[in-house]
Amino acid sequence: MFLLKAICSYILILSFLICCSQASKAPSIAKKVDSTAVPSLPPLSQQEFHHYALASKHFFDSLFMRGFNGSVLVAKNGEILYEKTEGFKEPRKKIDSINEHTPFHLASVSKTFTAMAVLKLWEMGRLDIQDDVSKYLTGFPYQGVKIQYLLSQRSGLSNYVHFMDQSGWDKKKFLTNQDLLQ
Repeated sequence: MFLLKAICSYILILSFLICCSQASKAPSIAKKVDSTAVPSLPPLSQQEFHHYALASKHFFDSLFMRGFNGSVLVAKNGEILYEKTEGFKEPRKKIDSINEHTPFHLASVSKTFTAMAVLKLWEMGRLDIQDDVSKYLTGFPYQGVKIQYLLSQRSGLSNYVHFMDQSGWDKKKFLTNQDLLQ
């Protein structure tokens, strides 16, 4: 059921981002960030900024009226339009409030975002997808694994779940990236 809700949420979010088409005049509800972070994109006009910020606020606030546990950030052309963080690390117990610095274990959901970011860096000429991963990750133990292999999930790297089972890893302990590399 959780997976179905997550998939529906992603479809709604993507639909929102693609289909947002109603303009509105509203007071400023979001903050601007340095637009030089994405130099190839033009800054939003004030009207566009307010339109997207209000649409984001309306969409997410109505979607999560019954409670929200997580973090959402909507940005366009390097400008943050909407940002909301709310809930608890352990929602059932309602303990440990989350904030903008709380890490989330996204598992395979992050693959798409990571691939997009890598391809954006490739497009900007900051990396070459034909390079070995070890060029960018010092101490990466596998030679000959290219970025392109990771993007297509054809790298041949071991499944970390099998590593955990074979090494006797205490599954109650959170596995960090550094633990996995070691």
